[in-house]
Amino acid sequence: MDERCLPVSSTTIPEEMEEFARRAWYDLFDLYGYTDRLNELRQLYPDVRSLYVSFKDISKIEGFADIVLTAPEPIIRVGEDIIRREYLPPPVLPSDSRRFNIRLIDIPQKDTFVEIRSLRSTNIGKLISISGIVRKNTEVSPRLQNAAFECSFCKTVVFRSQLRGRLEEPEICPNPECPSEGKRTKFILLPTDSEFVDVQKIEIQENPETMEGGAQPQRIEVIIEDDLTGQLFPGDRAIITGILVAEQKRQGIVPLTEFHTYIYALNHDKDVREITDIEITKEDERKILELSMNPDIVRLLEGSIAPTIFGHEMIKKALVLQLFGGLRKVMKDGTTIRGDIHILLVGDPGTAKSQLLRYMTTLSTRGVYAAGKGSSAAGLTAAAVRDDFGEGRWTLEAGVLVLANNGLAAIDELDKMDATDTAAMHEAMEQQSYHADTEIILGDLSRVKIGEFVDDLMLKYRERTFRVGKAEVLRLNGKIQVLSSNSIDIFPAKVSQVSRYPYSGEMLRFTFSNGSAIDVTRDHPMWIYGDGLKAVSASRVSGGQKCIVIQPVESGSSEGSGVSFQLTTADVISVERYTVSGQMVYDVTVPASKSLFASGIMSHNSITISKAGIIATLKSRCSVLAAANPALGRYDPELSLLDQIKFPPPLLSRFDIIFKIQDQGGVDYDEKLANHVLRAHKLGEIYRGVEAGTSKPTDIPEEMDYIPKIDRDMMRKYVAYAKSRVFPRMTDEAMNFIREFYVEVRNRSNDRMRITARQLESLIRLSEASARTRLSPVVTEYDASVATQILDYYLRDVTLVGGKMDVDMINSGMSQKQRNDLEFIMTTIRNFTRSDGFISRTDLEELCKQNSISRSKMDKVVQDLLNDGQIYEREQGRLKAVL
Repeated sequence: MDERCLPVSSTTIPEEMEEFARRAWYDLFDLYGYTDRLNELRQLYPDVRSLYVSFKDISKIEGFADIVLTAPEPIIRVGEDIIRREYLPPPVLPSDSRRFNIRLIDIPQKDTFVEIRSLRSTNIGKLISISGIVRKNTEVSPRLQNAAFECSFCKTVVFRSQLRGRLEEPEICPNPECPSEGKRTKFILLPTDSEFVDVQKIEIQENPETMEGGAQPQRIEVIIEDDLTGQLFPGDRAIITGILVAEQKRQGIVPLTEFHTYIYALNHDKDVREITDIEITKEDERKILELSMNPDIVRLLEGSIAPTIFGHEMIKKALVLQLFGGLRKVMKDGTTIRGDIHILLVGDPGTAKSQLLRYMTTLSTRGVYAAGKGSSAAGLTAAAVRDDFGEGRWTLEAGVLVLANNGLAAIDELDKMDATDTAAMHEAMEQQSYHADTEIILGDLSRVKIGEFVDDLMLKYRERTFRVGKAEVLRLNGKIQVLSSNSIDIFPAKVSQVSRYPYSGEMLRFTFSNGSAIDVTRDHPMWIYGDGLKAVSASRVSGGQKCIVIQPVESGSSEGSGVSFQLTTADVISVERYTVSGQMVYDVTVPASKSLFASGIMSHNSITISKAGIIATLKSRCSVLAAANPALGRYDPELSLLDQIKFPPPLLSRFDIIFKIQDQGGVDYDEKLANHVLRAHKLGEIYRGVEAGTSKPTDIPEEMDYIPKIDRDMMRKYVAYAKSRVFPRMTDEAMNFIREFYVEVRNRSNDRMRITARQLESLIRLSEASARTRLSPVVTEYDASVATQILDYYLRDVTLVGGKMDVDMINSGMSQKQRNDLEFIMTTIRNFTRSDGFISRTDLEELCKQNSISRSKMDKVVQDLLNDGQIYEREQGRLKAVL
């Protein structure tokens, strides 16, 4: 622990100031009701070690507030000394320093508030308040406060208060009979007889809404001690009240003239408001209400999004609705329904996708931008790392989705992220865990309940387990193994992480025909085996479906236990749904390409399941605006979306709207685009000349086409006002309109157009957002028509396959035609009647040709089935189903 992790240094003050402070504290305690509280605290000490003092009461004593603001540390220490001497019970142990804290509340922001980027040397030693987002936090660890030393000669125990980071030993033994005879002797530290205090270090980053465009966020370290520890977590917005402390830097043992600053926290408050505190004056409110009465408000808002970017009218309209968002709903059973709208832009390079993303983060009340390889799994969600900030201990750092809580996370170049990264992004929206009694099989073939397994590991490796809110995570070194499978072979797999956290919501209990049972959270993925193997949410599994299970086989030749295993299937007999509140659930993480056996059922492994526990605890409720380039460089309208972007369907299906952006070409379009860009550059040249003083400002008629219809500041205030004060309810007319659209689309003659409840929920969110743009307390039929217009545009634009719409492509990863081809090929391979059960590629090709499936399509399907482990190939060209 370095010198920063302690109470502030012992600043001295003049005797007359100290005497004044002493009298002031006595007056405060006697006149404003604190004596009764202190007498109560005498009974509660040491369980309660803090007295909360209102700064309003301090201000009532003439001159007292001024010295508290200018010299807070020594003045507060005087008050704490009075409490220790006159109100606390006598110490029980020699090591008991009777630590007590005075915590200040009701401090006027005008007197103490300082922006993080404005902290300067003049603030050192002063009482200040800062506001920001918790970016990092360390584990809570003990710091030596009152050290017990034993003299190596006479065994006398000496106590020494530790006010500095460097251990301070006694110089001589105080025992007059010590053989050392007053000379310096060697002392031995006695940790068990010493007194410790909890300490934690966090890093606060300034709020993004307070930054000007393009500015890098500033950060500062905060030291928290005693009963304030363990309450702030990455992603929390907090107001810290404390003292700015300067610590001298060193180069080795040589002190330097430069100092490092940090804040020693006296108190903190969580900012739990849903919307940032954007100041909206009475005049602003008048303008906002006036704007909302404009019948073309949606068009005005749309025209305020990146007017220098040509076209994209429908995309800009959807981005407007994303800014406002739908309503987040919490049901009586604990189920939550998100109101955030997620949008994905897929298109050619050079079509202004990145510019749109950056522009939207400047409009959002809480916007965070991440791009390319910077959008790693740690950068999106949260990372547990050992770094200099934690001085070798675990530090948890918040990622983009956490920092953008209640705002907008703009993630550029999503195509550059690998499978692990996109899985982490998926997990930020879902919870996937097991009941404590779920049984797993370890690498040595022993069986253990997952709850006992995780609990024992966390007890054994307590120092490596880190806590985030109510979630606990332990990273392992891979030496512990569990039985796993890739759907073909069975083998031990290394466990990389385990976690546990309290869960409130719906659980599902599945009972299988082989006698097995499993309890999981509603969104946990499960492998379902039918005409192929696919992972689906537990809430979508019903009776009669088949799951892959593990079955022991007695084998005298097997090594070790004499038991081997084989894969088979079992039917789902029943599904029981029940609700829990605060029940502990558990996860075990194995490599992404493998699956875990939970109570004998091959359960889908969601790569970083334990991080889902973290994200469920950290706040990550934000809208996601993502952009990606096609895998082949440019968007090919002849290919389906899935053929051009390599994203897992579960992630794609969580985007409410997907837009493709093509470099359309054509003489008319090219001329309009070139004219728009050239005029924008000409306008920029005029602005630059005026700025440099080489030309005079003149009226520029063309300028109006490039100026937002509503300026950025008013736009942000309008959005903040709507999100904090407008919570519309749906009218019967709107419900009927959406219902008719949904039913009509579901039952069109083209059976490929099978939209699901996901698209229905997207319609509701978009309708609610449309109502918010008008500050309407109700969702009308007009709002529903706006939503259906955008969704219909998306479905027709993105899900076209062979000139026909196919939503299955987004929901499941393949079109209806592809699924029919796969089902035919899989059924043909499984049912082939040759004695050895194998079919040659030649015979399969002949049968496919009769079903209008080309050789190239057959080869692709066969390769996919081989990669998924549903079939295998013996020798060359001989195929057989796994089960």
